[in-house]
Amino acid sequence: MPTPPDEVYLDALSAAVSALAGGDSLAADQAAERLAVELSPVLGRRSISPTLAAQVMRRDFFTCRYCGARIVPPPVLRAASLVWPRLLPYNLNWKTAATHPIYVAHAGTIDHIQPHAHGGVDDSVDNLATACWACNLQKSEFSLERLGWELRRPTASGWDGLVGCYAALWQVAQPKGSLADIRYHNRWLRAFELAT
Repeated sequence: MPTPPDEVYLDALSAAVSALAGGDSLAADQAAERLAVELSPVLGRRSISPTLAAQVMRRDFFTCRYCGARIVPPPVLRAASLVWPRLLPYNLNWKTAATHPIYVAHAGTIDHIQPHAHGGVDDSVDNLATACWACNLQKSEFSLERLGWELRRPTASGWDGLVGCYAALWQVAQPKGSLADIRYHNRWLRAFELAT
């Protein structure tokens, strides 16, 4: 698991809020100055294709390169949600009240190791890593150095992210899906087929 973030910002915020609550606005403003950071401009980026994502997930053995958690590609989870909508609810926007917790805990994402905002190359496989949703969200646009994280080396474990069952799962799910679901899953099935 990644190490907890440095508490320097939390300490500064705590000092500022405490001083403000104590009625010392000058001390509060001074403490708040320690919160100042220089942020890089956010650059636009293309989304990663299913083919590239499948290639990276297979290379990384369907394991988060930051915390080591086993991941399941979102299309596999979504197909399972079509089969068992009451037991494994899914919301297109991942609303927490409408989405099963397995999505947050085990859905795989693709992360730019060197963030795009800091010069990371969009489609360089060497700059991409499989990440669980929680680690990708926590890492955001930060560099590994800034977070104090290390990239784990991919290690074969026999876990395939349930991709070996995806085609059979989709056969059962397809009659319950929309035309958009069919297009989505056909792209991902082909991507995993090409990534073998």
